[in-house]
Amino acid sequence: MNAPGAKRKRITLDQKAAMIRAVESRTKKGNVARDFGVSTSTLSTILSKQESIIDAVACGVKGSAKRMRAPAFEEVERAVFKWFLDTRAVNLP
Repeated sequence: MNAPGAKRKRITLDQKAAMIRAVESRTKKGNVARDFGVSTSTLSTILSKQESIIDAVACGVKGSAKRMRAPAFEEVERAVFKWFLDTRAVNLP
């Protein structure tokens, strides 16, 4: 739980990837957590999800993103995006 008066901190994918690289370069986890201003439990959570974080960064997900969520209706999202591209190609408003 946060200390009184402390705000929750959102960590970007770039920051998470940097933490993972720092731990992989044999830096102590406690030092990495302190350098990035997060708790060791937060760092452990990031490390447990490191595969999906590295994959997201490698696939071109925006580094400033703070969440990784799959759409609830992936087929609908694809269809709407295709419609959007087709509509823009025809120059409809």
